[in-house]
Amino acid sequence: MLLPACKGIPKLPSVIPPIYERNRKRNGEAMKKVSLARGAAAITCSLGLVLGSIGAVSATEDERGKLVDATESQINSADSSDEFEALTLPAIPLEVAEYTDSLQAGLAENPQFNVVEISEDRKNVIVWWHGEESEQLSALVNEAPDELVTTSIAQTMYLPGDLKSAAKKIMSDGADLGVVGVSTPKDGSSLKVSVSSPASKRSGSDSEAIQSLSTLPVVIEESAGFAPANTRQNDKSYHLGGASIHSYLMGSGCSSGFSVKRGSEQGSMFAAHCGGTGEYWVTYDSFWDTSWYNYGTTDQRVPAYDGAIMKSNFSQPYMWTQGPTSTAYGAIKGQYTAPLGAEICYSGSQSGVVCGNIVQQRNFTYALDSGDLNSVSGLITQQAAGQPAAGNGDSGGPGYVILNASGVAARYATTIISAIPQNSGTNCTGNPGGGGRSCSATVISTDVAAIAAASGWSIQIAP
Repeated sequence: MLLPACKGIPKLPSVIPPIYERNRKRNGEAMKKVSLARGAAAITCSLGLVLGSIGAVSATEDERGKLVDATESQINSADSSDEFEALTLPAIPLEVAEYTDSLQAGLAENPQFNVVEISEDRKNVIVWWHGEESEQLSALVNEAPDELVTTSIAQTMYLPGDLKSAAKKIMSDGADLGVVGVSTPKDGSSLKVSVSSPASKRSGSDSEAIQSLSTLPVVIEESAGFAPANTRQNDKSYHLGGASIHSYLMGSGCSSGFSVKRGSEQGSMFAAHCGGTGEYWVTYDSFWDTSWYNYGTTDQRVPAYDGAIMKSNFSQPYMWTQGPTSTAYGAIKGQYTAPLGAEICYSGSQSGVVCGNIVQQRNFTYALDSGDLNSVSGLITQQAAGQPAAGNGDSGGPGYVILNASGVAARYATTIISAIPQNSGTNCTGNPGGGGRSCSATVISTDVAAIAAASGWSIQIAP
């Protein structure tokens, strides 16, 4: 079973000033003062969070840590940054993106459908399919923007529905055999099973047992497993995606994802592994600032996609761009499900924006822990130049696709950063690695569309 890795944090002073635990009464805000003592030797791992010992102490009102509600500052959409130059591949034209989205949404429940792939030059779309074309497939293909792309149907060896069912069975029944992930190649020729133990330490009976979990061909690959990629540093008055957020009592850090809404309610979509329902999140100027600012509370979790919703007093349809200390932001113009070959830009709070992450595998099932995150559905990306794309502290952060909307770069919410390989190194983009922070060019993220559908919240879209 996979175990999350600790997040990376800056070196802390030997004494941390008190913070306040909020006793949230509806008719008032009584404050119970506690301290968060986090010495360098007192850090432990649990669900990817950095925990410290909490002990009750007295504290005067002028000590650091008073929790205050932030005041919303409206941002100017004209100041949003443009990121065409950050891409490795040509931006997908908006009309083509809408077409691939309709294919993926319309065929998602059909057992004959595996994945949609788009070529590097963005001029060819391939639907990986098994058997004769259905009327639904033909109707959807007829809606293609033929002046921009050609569409072809490629045959899979086995029925994708059978492969996906077998993948879930292997994932659930193979945990004791070291199974940490199962993927189905685009051609549907086999099930690729990732196991945590190397061949030299794996008995023949273990391999046979894994093979026996399915009548379909199984290819076993070694993997160290996947760990949550758990910490722009102060977002007290905007509440945008890609901000650094911290558990109020535990001090553990993640990143906000995309701004969401449900009726008149507002909030942020991020990662379920960051914490449980009711977790209280804050942001602050620095460790020695006089106030921690109320960001929101985890309202619900969607374990099947490592997704969660944080309710807050306000949020806006923009996200932080550029590096970890950037003051630049950009608008979110829509939602998109990335096909194979699409390029995703990640924007975790510790790594900053890294584009060039090409979708290599969809339909990937993996485990983050032995609890409710033991069978998560996601996708795998690989950074084209081998650059670290995400690491500890980036969990929950946004993954987006830049589409070409009539010559204008438009960001579309696509995924939430979930995990990186367990044995990742300390070479990091943005904030340096080491001290508990690891990073990877390989990133596992989960579909925004699936989290939204399961939670009942929708992505906020900028005008």
